[in-house]
Amino acid sequence: MLSPSDTAYRVLTASASAHELDNAFTPDLVELAFAERHTRRPASLVGLLLLLKTFQRIGYFVPLSDIPASVVRQVSRVAGFANVPGELSGYDSSTTRREHMALVRSYIGVTAFDRDAQKLMLKACVEAARSREDLADIINSAIEELLRNYRELPAFSTLLRGARRARSTVNLGYYGRIARSFDEVAKKRFASLLERKAQDRRTDWDALKMEPGRPTVKRIRRFLQHLDWLKELAAGLNPFSEIPVVKLQRFAAEARALNAARMGEVMENKRHALAAALLDRQLRRAFDDGGDMVIRVVQKMHNTAKELLEAKRVVYLQQATELVTTLREVALAYSQNAPAEERLNAIGAGLGADPEKVVKRCDEHSALVGGDHLRFLPDAFRHPRTALLLLLEKLEIASTTSDKRLENAISFIVAHKARPTGALAVARQERAKDGSLQHVPILDLSFVPDRWWRLVTGLKNRDVVPTHVDHRLLELCVITEVANELKSCDLCLPRGDKFRDYRNQLVSPEQYEREVPIYSERMGIAVTGPEFVANLQRELEEMAQKADAGFPDNKHLRIENGEPVLTAAGARPDPAGLREFESLLKRHMEPVEILDALVDTEHWLNWTRFFGPLSGLDTKLKNARVRYLLTTFCFGSAMGPAQTARCVVGANRFQLAFINQRHVTEANLNDAITLVINAYVQFPLQRLWGLGRSASADGMKWDLYPQNLVAEYHIRYGGYGGIGYYLLSDCYIALVSRFTMRCRIRF
Repeated sequence: MLSPSDTAYRVLTASASAHELDNAFTPDLVELAFAERHTRRPASLVGLLLLLKTFQRIGYFVPLSDIPASVVRQVSRVAGFANVPGELSGYDSSTTRREHMALVRSYIGVTAFDRDAQKLMLKACVEAARSREDLADIINSAIEELLRNYRELPAFSTLLRGARRARSTVNLGYYGRIARSFDEVAKKRFASLLERKAQDRRTDWDALKMEPGRPTVKRIRRFLQHLDWLKELAAGLNPFSEIPVVKLQRFAAEARALNAARMGEVMENKRHALAAALLDRQLRRAFDDGGDMVIRVVQKMHNTAKELLEAKRVVYLQQATELVTTLREVALAYSQNAPAEERLNAIGAGLGADPEKVVKRCDEHSALVGGDHLRFLPDAFRHPRTALLLLLEKLEIASTTSDKRLENAISFIVAHKARPTGALAVARQERAKDGSLQHVPILDLSFVPDRWWRLVTGLKNRDVVPTHVDHRLLELCVITEVANELKSCDLCLPRGDKFRDYRNQLVSPEQYEREVPIYSERMGIAVTGPEFVANLQRELEEMAQKADAGFPDNKHLRIENGEPVLTAAGARPDPAGLREFESLLKRHMEPVEILDALVDTEHWLNWTRFFGPLSGLDTKLKNARVRYLLTTFCFGSAMGPAQTARCVVGANRFQLAFINQRHVTEANLNDAITLVINAYVQFPLQRLWGLGRSASADGMKWDLYPQNLVAEYHIRYGGYGGIGYYLLSDCYIALVSRFTMRCRIRF
């Protein structure tokens, strides 16, 4: 249940601080004169002043019984009364109070909340609901609009009902707009997703939610078939051009939580809108998963090549001896006093029957000496080659810059993927105007890095235009560069989300020019180049002067040979009696169960308010807070619904799974985590360790189900899993608000 504390709607606290009493609830001389001019009795005077000061504070009138006693005493004292007037208890039920409310509105210059104000509130709620989903944001927009028009604020329940009504109306409009954009063919296509065929165990609705597995060659082929199926489903559909992203995310989350049977019970327009939103989301995620697969497979190939390099180094000495022996025989054959033909035959005998094998061994030897693993990549590329080329063909990769060389190279290798291995022509002969033949490049190879140039072209000099390249090494070079530039955002997947074109998120030049002065004022920084540089130089000079001033007394820093050297600070000795104090502290500290800690923090912070049905309606669960606490304990402790139901009396495993699927999302879980972290920061305990200005990160492997895209075998930790990074601040607390799993795990 949303509470006023979650919004900008102000409420009176149970007890006011001394600062609030002096600054917010103390009438000034003008206000005292105003009250004395319109009242004659002490109770009326104090009552009018209380109405005035509380209205100035919160924007609406409250009964005197809801005003903290400290505020009543403060106002009575300032009004000239040693004690609170006794007649004040009947002030709320008197006609004088209604007269005073009109006086306060006139004095402040606001209008009562009437029918016109209600229309204004509903209009503001509707406008906010068009681009926002959170009820608190919608209510805040309505409050801002009412205050801007000098209107009295209504009861919070009125604002809450208006926000819900506006959001429901707007969402219904979006459902209808999306549904009207479909023709009958598309509607039948969506209806077929919910129907289970006789030969299938599941519906296509379940297949729509399918997650990719490990990026093996077999699974990549299956994934590409799934991607083609998603493209076919989404063919000709573009109903989201004017729908805000936050709405689409909510529609897709709700659709994902519903099975085929429950989707069939949803009204038609909403069913089509939810299905289309989920299809759009899954298609975007599929493109992103394809990009992750390219990166993962390419990195695995490079890791395999590095392992081959290390394995070759084991036999390095034996191979070097054999090559030196071959070189000695060739040198002796060349230096003997005999005709050229005999010397050539002797050299051939020294090289053996397969000179190409000697050349290959020499190349491997050079790679071993230089530590270059690229020569070993073709062996690792042989198995996943077809799958990688299919990924490049299906993912519709585009450049985010004006440089289209790599984009053209992708099209080139895809077009020649069926060509056999060996040399591949990258230039054609054309006759010039003077009749001479010249080579015209078919493919611009200037994107090839220096370390790849000799491998791909066989040339040492980049000034020479190559006419042929090694087919497989060119493919390897292109695929490696694709993986690197997807990570650096120089390439994008326009139909994806994670790898989408970042330029679409940039503000326009007009918006920048309009908003940058406001940003500069609020942040207190210059936005023009010369001023920004000057301010930065001034700050650096101040810091340098401060460092110079403290250098003579700094026992940990010294200058040796012109270089600064830091000395490690010694640990402070433990104070006397520390061991006894720790033992006493442990003896008096009672252990706190996890469920007790969850209940206590929920009582203080009400963090379960972020959970609720994905449809946005009020929860119909009995004892919803208890259910949410049990669900948090169930999945937070990784016990699972079945084990939790065995251990906790009254817990139902089906209900726990239902709540986790239908009431909890990653977004609202992050909101709850943020609330808890921000609340902890307010405690003074963590400031005893540090100021929170520095932090360090450490990784830990978390066990994951192997058959998913993010899990990989890690040789250091052993087993399949992902790396979760902890951020450890100098306040000596590790707070994990994000679980970052990266597939870039080194073997």
